Amino acid sequence: MVWQDVLFLVGSLLSVIVLVPAVRNANARIPLATSLPKMLLGGVYAITFASMGMYLAAGGLLATGVMWCLIAAYRSPSVGPAMRSRRLAAVVRPDRRRRLED
Repeated sequence: MVWQDVLFLVGSLLSVIVLVPAVRNANARIPLATSLPKMLLGGVYAITFASMGMYLAAGGLLATGVMWCLIAAYRSPSVGPAMRSRRLAAVVRPDRRRRLED
């Protein structure tokens, strides 16, 4: 394990911790023009670091990309409150998914 791998992991996990309030705050509105590029970059960086054998950093960056994905799905201004609650219900209770789509 190289120290750079651990350093990138710590930085990525710090990013995840900092993004938690945005995911939890129902009033937060973060534009897709911000969240989608950050989500894609997290995935690209994760693949890049994994290809260099830095699996800890890759895991941290993947977690950061997932957080940005959640922000894009639930905190975008283009997604209305009704759709947000439907998406959340479908995630929390998959058995209700079919009823929500009807």
